[in-house]
Amino acid sequence: METPKRFSKRLGMNRILGVVALLALVAGGCGDDKKTTSKNGGNGLNTALAQPTVSIQPEVAITDGSIWAEVALPATGVTYRYKWFRNGSMQDYPASQTSVASDQTGIGDTWVVEVEPLRGEVTGPTARASATIIPTWRTVAAGTEHACRIEPDGTADCWGANAKGQLGDGSTGSSGNATVTSDTPWVSIGAGVGHTCGVKKDGTLWCWGGNEKDQAGGDAANPQPTPVQVGNDSDWVHVDAGNLHTCALKADRTYWCWGDNLTAGQLGDDHIPRASEPVQVGQNTNWLEISVGDWHSCGVKSDGTLECWGDDSSGQIGVDYTNNTGVPQAVSPDKRWYSVGAGEAHTCGVSAGGELWCWGANDSGQLGTGDTNASTVPVRVGSETNWFRVAAGASHSCAIKYNRTLWCWGSDHAGQIGGGDSTTPVQIGSDYDWMAVVAGGDQTCGLRRSGAMECWGANAP
Repeated sequence: METPKRFSKRLGMNRILGVVALLALVAGGCGDDKKTTSKNGGNGLNTALAQPTVSIQPEVAITDGSIWAEVALPATGVTYRYKWFRNGSMQDYPASQTSVASDQTGIGDTWVVEVEPLRGEVTGPTARASATIIPTWRTVAAGTEHACRIEPDGTADCWGANAKGQLGDGSTGSSGNATVTSDTPWVSIGAGVGHTCGVKKDGTLWCWGGNEKDQAGGDAANPQPTPVQVGNDSDWVHVDAGNLHTCALKADRTYWCWGDNLTAGQLGDDHIPRASEPVQVGQNTNWLEISVGDWHSCGVKSDGTLECWGDDSSGQIGVDYTNNTGVPQAVSPDKRWYSVGAGEAHTCGVSAGGELWCWGANDSGQLGTGDTNASTVPVRVGSETNWFRVAAGASHSCAIKYNRTLWCWGSDHAGQIGGGDSTTPVQIGSDYDWMAVVAGGDQTCGLRRSGAMECWGANAP
């Protein structure tokens, strides 16, 4: 197979594409106020123990990575007992276990750790920390003609087309690499057709680039070559961008969109033509993952429900008709979904059991079914049951298996799948170390376990 045009950039494992936001960290002050007791009076062991300060780390981690409890400034001569709870159920772990392995953590889990200080037989007040694992998959984002990445130090770099200022460095000229103007580290980034948005470490949301339909927010100019804050909230965790609309996820798992809505109802509200500020999609508070296509939007909930809305002219909503809708529609409600990728006019998803499905336009074989027949409902891609993540571009799709091999299919006219057009998945190279992938327009970017990022197709640096 022809080797794709690529480049490598070490990002560090705490900034990879497939990341999760560990939210609601609670350090100390919420534990049991136990009275210290001692049977060792006079030997110095009955000194009252302070409540420890505890957090669950890392604050940003790979979705399939381990998590661990971290005690700040542990006291000399004090040991700590740990109790782990997953979704309210205590786990049968040893009292000395400080971490949870990667094969135990799951998307949507809420983990709580209780840490009790111990010196001899003296115990101190228990401290608790909690974290909800929510996927925020794009710290590298691939738009139609530009792409962005977040570096290990939290700076964001963008490259490619920049006529609307979508690179965010204050210019409107194309660039091989431009640093987005910011004084605060970024944690999530999303690239659309002509605009870009990002979430900072402080939870604020910012957009830049084209703003014809308020997709960069009501306070942004058009074009807007530097980041402008969207609203005043500081509880955002992830953002994704489409053609003329944008959507983002909050820490409370609510889903919000803004920009153009007249075209197809892609904001998830069929009563408004456009929105200059984020509007909530329904009232649900259990969204785990969002993915935004050109003119449609999708999301996965903690109960495994997948819903899509907006443009359905090619069947990309997946509900067996081709009528645009501003009301979220459940896709194959008999399935439990845990990954979705919305492309230009098609969508793909991974269901429980590792099955891969695609639906919508298929003129280039982007559904991966071995033909070019479009489908208004999900169709199975092969018969394998080891798919992990999926991403959709304009006319191609890519996915990662649990063995960390990377596969792409569809159009290869710009080298975006690396080995010629294909209507079925073809493996990219022969390595077993791919952690995440994004597809946008006619380009693809993937991240390896080592932290090296590679891009190929149109717009590859």
